Amino acid sequence: MAQPNHPPSLQDLLATRPAFAMHAQDGLCFEYVPLNAIADAHGTPVWVYGAGSIRARYAALKNAFAALGLGVHIHYAVKANDHLAILGLFRGLGAGADVVSLGEFMRAERAGIDPAETGLEVVNARVSSHNDEFLDYLYKRLQRSGLLRRDVLRLINQDRNSFGACMVALGYADGLVTGVTRNFDQVLAEVMQVIDPAPAGRVLGMSIVLARGRTLFIADTNVTEMPEADDLVEIALEAASAVRRLGYTPRVAFLSYSSFGNPMGERAEKVREAVAMLDDMEGLDFEYEGEMPPELALEPETRGNYPFMRLTGPANVLIMPAIHSASISTKLLASLGSATVVGPILVGLSKQVQICPLSASVSKILMMAQMAAYEGPRDGAAPD
Repeated sequence: MAQPNHPPSLQDLLATRPAFAMHAQDGLCFEYVPLNAIADAHGTPVWVYGAGSIRARYAALKNAFAALGLGVHIHYAVKANDHLAILGLFRGLGAGADVVSLGEFMRAERAGIDPAETGLEVVNARVSSHNDEFLDYLYKRLQRSGLLRRDVLRLINQDRNSFGACMVALGYADGLVTGVTRNFDQVLAEVMQVIDPAPAGRVLGMSIVLARGRTLFIADTNVTEMPEADDLVEIALEAASAVRRLGYTPRVAFLSYSSFGNPMGERAEKVREAVAMLDDMEGLDFEYEGEMPPELALEPETRGNYPFMRLTGPANVLIMPAIHSASISTKLLASLGSATVVGPILVGLSKQVQICPLSASVSKILMMAQMAAYEGPRDGAAPD
């Protein structure tokens, strides 16, 4: 017979927390400091941190890594608590600081933590030693596009996207995460003044949808408004390549309101032409089919009337007939809460750039930074 679970007694709790003790006169104490006195001075609720406890846990963590032969350098996450006393304590222990914003960086610096120990380098565009190099590079690209040299210098000094894209283009940064305060189209135009598409690449937006145990990739959600048949072909090729780099085996479905010619329509005909163009290509390394509605793409059991379909399983790459259907469908899913939507991620540039949506949250910005930092394998088989 199962024994009832009783809450632990005060004695049990104190036995597992040596920093706490009961005093006959002062009551509950933490590291010999009466908690009642702290509550009287500061009110409640109040968080109390003990320097001795922090030092002990830091030493235990450091010794555990040392016992495993791992020469690690411990960093404290500033977002956990940015009080200067806490940060100063970790600085005294030799820890670095894990920061994800300029504000956290400045807070750690104020606490005396060496900026080199934050993993974050702050570059001022106005005083960067690379500005002359950036100016020469960008002016050469834009001198026949109506911009004078002084116009390009203004871009380098004052436009964050031009400066950041130059850092990436010339190898001073590995990736760029931008957006948040400007719309996607404006940012993409600014970035593409500096960074070219990948060789034989197609620039597009691809949203990742996580729903009911499935991972779906939807393209093009951001760049080409009304694609022609050849555009749809390039979108499919680029999306399939990107999906394979992310570790999935692409199965591409060209979506439409039409099911293999019924009913016919202008947009559906563009999709049919795209599928026919793929049929004439050799060496394709992914499955594709179309044109079809979503249920045929995602539910193999509904394909009984179409025995000629070439997909061996549910599609995981959905090529939309136009940007409207792609953008609206993904935003609708996210708004209803029926799926988690990541992105859209930017695909097809020669360098790693991701554009966050307007007013993106910190978690979304970090997700886009992870996408910018990730570069999957270019060769080899991918798992289903």
